[in-house]
Amino acid sequence: MDTKQFRNNCNNKGATIVITQVKGTNQIIATTDSFIFSFADKKDINTAIIGRVKNTNSAIFCAGTLGPAFGPGADLYCTSGKQW
Repeated sequence: MDTKQFRNNCNNKGATIVITQVKGTNQIIATTDSFIFSFADKKDINTAIIGRVKNTNSAIFCAGTLGPAFGPGADLYCTSGKQW
């Protein structure tokens, strides 16, 4: 999904959950506007790590040509070229 498709599907539609797999691994990363979580191994629930959002103003946003961006410095984001 490119950034335009993401915006068309998600903007102004309520809560959004983004789930992505780290290329070449079994690691899953997911986020909402209230927390981020990851699984070091998607096949093992015991590898889960959950982090709570400290500042909701910079938890999730879209800016310019970015798709979803997470964190105050866009710590994790999707470019218009579908790259994370």
